[in-house]
Amino acid sequence: MAAIKFRSVPDLDISISHRKMHGSIAGILCSSWVLIVRKKNVELMLEELKVTTTNVLIKSSDLKRMIEETGSSHIHGMVDLDQMTYAEESIDDYMDNLGAQLVHVHFNDRGHTVPGDGDYPMKKYYKDLKRRGYEGTISFEICDRRYYCDPDKVIDDITEWLRNNTTELS
Repeated sequence: MAAIKFRSVPDLDISISHRKMHGSIAGILCSSWVLIVRKKNVELMLEELKVTTTNVLIKSSDLKRMIEETGSSHIHGMVDLDQMTYAEESIDDYMDNLGAQLVHVHFNDRGHTVPGDGDYPMKKYYKDLKRRGYEGTISFEICDRRYYCDPDKVIDDITEWLRNNTTELS
């Protein structure tokens, strides 16, 4: 099963303002998207963003509503821990709202940094995912410019954090 994270498709016009949606959050995920993911047999993961970036998908309840309104078995939710914390939500909120529809996690600290480089309770987040039985995929979306010059160190730092705080590399 291929996983594709769509940000935009230039030849599809899906720019629908919040006012034009008339309360239907699925309006932004027009039928074209549902048809595309079904036809291509791919899974679309919807990611929440900060309120400073969007007015559509901000909290886990927004993701749940969008997924339900599309009615597609190819559309799922994911969580970015930086976005989640900014929205004052928790792993439990995401698991309660999405359950098995939560299929991917961006496991990053504040500002999309390596776990432990920020001030989020990353070990707690890890334990919460385990406690709730999360079985989906996890990636490290490390986007802070401080890491650009030495990406090998980023991998080493992530590996060290995992060894010191989890049982994943035992």
